[in-house]
Amino acid sequence: MSRALLFLGVVSAVAAAQPAEELFHLKVRPVIERDCQGCHGGHMALSKLDLRTRESMLKGGLRGPSVVPGDARASLLIQALEGKDPKLQMPPGGPDKRLPAGTVAAFRAWIDGGAPWPEGESAGKWDYKEEDLWAFRPVRPRDRAKTIDSYIQAALAGAGLKPAPPAERASLLRRLTFDLTGLPPKPEELEAFAKDRSPDAWKRQVERLLAAPEYGERWGRHWLDVVRYAD
Repeated sequence: MSRALLFLGVVSAVAAAQPAEELFHLKVRPVIERDCQGCHGGHMALSKLDLRTRESMLKGGLRGPSVVPGDARASLLIQALEGKDPKLQMPPGGPDKRLPAGTVAAFRAWIDGGAPWPEGESAGKWDYKEEDLWAFRPVRPRDRAKTIDSYIQAALAGAGLKPAPPAERASLLRRLTFDLTGLPPKPEELEAFAKDRSPDAWKRQVERLLAAPEYGERWGRHWLDVVRYAD
């Protein structure tokens, strides 16, 4: 017996010795979240395969059920992880992207053990408190006198440079309009802004463009690219 076969046999025996539910929590679920759900979960479900719940795995995608509880050999998920079929290899990217043998053995043992999955629990479930996330914490600058502009001005002074003069109103509106909508401002918009000298003129221009349908269309295209809408 070759060393490779002996190693695979030992790995499979070790994985099979663990309870299937324990394998799911320790080895299967983390891999599904990290390596699988980017293409098979949420807004993206390539081949119409969603791996976020046990029910969706049993339902499968265009090729049929991805998991057959109690029979790893008949499960498409195992066939994909093993990568023996060139048309069914996951994760994609060639041999270098293959999961370790121990991980594949854990998936195999989990399925042979009935593919247990805690009822109502999604592999994509987050366990966190809102106050633990930095994005929800209030911004508390150490020194309120230090703004972004102060750092920029200090860097310019250190390099012996001076700030550029203030842009003309027409240039400002062109920059804002291109940035938010990807389109140039209309002549009448430029003319109206040139005549508007009220203190909140700039604020109203920003709010006008943020409320424009063109703003949503421009940024919606970025997310359509993320979910591969063109595919």
